[in-house]
Amino acid sequence: MQELAAAIEASELASFLRRARWTYPAVNAAHLVGIALLVGAIVPMDLRLVGLWRSDVRLETVLRLLRPVAAFGAGFAVLTGALLFTVQARDYVAMPLFAVKLTLVALGLAHALAWGDALARAPRARQRRAGALSLAIWLSVLVAGRMLGYL
Repeated sequence: MQELAAAIEASELASFLRRARWTYPAVNAAHLVGIALLVGAIVPMDLRLVGLWRSDVRLETVLRLLRPVAAFGAGFAVLTGALLFTVQARDYVAMPLFAVKLTLVALGLAHALAWGDALARAPRARQRRAGALSLAIWLSVLVAGRMLGYL
């Protein structure tokens, strides 16, 4: 795995990101925007599912409005995260916490995709569990991501 990571770090793309004065910071800022869009949409959806937010607004309406924002944010965060990874691929591959973060992201995305449109029709207890699990996963992704910068 370290050989592949070394090859990724040696790529022209990674070299460009390291050389360009403003590109890496711009990609980092874009990653934060993607995370903000994802989490900013996920949290209200999950709070609505759990029953802690806007019970006066139909769940279908909340999901219809916020899912596209969450999906765009997820895609943008994954794309920009992959770009950031190229610059320090060997370091990230060596960190067990990075594997934990990627696993959590995969779980969060799989959880969201598994429910699809069925979530709005699910029994209330299942909605609550789904919302609580999603909140736990995505907040754990945030914590793991922040911790990576300090380990």
